[in-house]
Amino acid sequence: MLRLISKEFVNITHTDKIDPHNGNVSISVIEKINAVKLWAQFNKHKHIIVTEKEIYSNRILLENKKRLLPYNFDIFSINMELKNGIIIRVQEGINNIMDLETQLSEISNIYEFQKPLGPETEVYLR
Repeated sequence: MLRLISKEFVNITHTDKIDPHNGNVSISVIEKINAVKLWAQFNKHKHIIVTEKEIYSNRILLENKKRLLPYNFDIFSINMELKNGIIIRVQEGINNIMDLETQLSEISNIYEFQKPLGPETEVYLR
């Protein structure tokens, strides 16, 4: 059975840059968004536009995603002790990141695999 994998491409921008009813509209931002949209349609991928209004509309979700951000890494880059520790604790019923962090900090430096955040860091909130 062939399973098609569809990717979702997200443009994050300020509302005033794409709202034609205000004076701050940015033609270059609109052109970039349209280029990504056309490319995504051509390659049969999803495309969405997210503004600060959507991002800040659910503060709880935003805070949870910011807490999960350090865990956005390639699973193969994690050491086996830490990986096994995560699996065991999830199987034992741990169901939130805070408890997982607390228990894992007892066996390993859980932050050794984090990517440094910098100007090239991309954040996706979906």
